[in-house]
Amino acid sequence: MCPPAADSSDSLDPQDDPVALVGGDDRVRDHYEDPFGLGGVDQPTHAAEISNPFTGDRVRIELRLEDGEIDEVGFHADGSVVCQAAASMLCQHVDGLAIDAVRQMTASDMVDLYGESLKPGQQKCALLPWRCLDRAIDRPLYDESDDSVVQFGGPSLGEES
Repeated sequence: MCPPAADSSDSLDPQDDPVALVGGDDRVRDHYEDPFGLGGVDQPTHAAEISNPFTGDRVRIELRLEDGEIDEVGFHADGSVVCQAAASMLCQHVDGLAIDAVRQMTASDMVDLYGESLKPGQQKCALLPWRCLDRAIDRPLYDESDDSVVQFGGPSLGEES
């Protein structure tokens, strides 16, 4: 099981450093403390959320896909340092990539992306964002062929009268 992340507002004793507790290196610390894509995407076209009840990790990946590429990617994550850092690393890696290239990414590629500091028992935590991204690519938030879908979330002008 991956240790939970500490509340970032806590002052950390070196022995209570959540990144050090999971054996993370400076790269893991950078992604955990200053994550790439944290907070999601404005006007996402695709999204998925996945959790692991055994580790307590939960991730939501949001994408804006345009012309077969990831135009923008972001995430929300709760749980372990490993999961949160992995989500940031993954978002940074796939930002701007073609969907076909992202679909070819394997679990082994994700483990390699995280780096040597990943211990075997932490792999489930690091793979959760990758599994979520794979689902998000196939889950549009609306059907583009359905003209009746109001994409901005409010009433249309015709419904106002």
